[in-house]
Amino acid sequence: MFVARLVEEEAGYVSFCAPGQNLDGWSRPDTPHCDYCGKFRRRAARSFQGISDRILSAGSGCETQ
Repeated sequence: MFVARLVEEEAGYVSFCAPGQNLDGWSRPDTPHCDYCGKFRRRAARSFQGISDRILSAGSGCETQ
């Protein structure tokens, strides 16, 4: 289930949440990584999927796979 999308803007990150969803309980990790492919790298955009009780992060390139 799609939860939100986080996009980097000039002034910082902006979150766009699906209706009825939020990122409560999620905090940005010290080292940005994609839960889908496991790569560690800075990302300008990422999406979040709710799986069971967890919020998983996917980089913009992985979200289309």
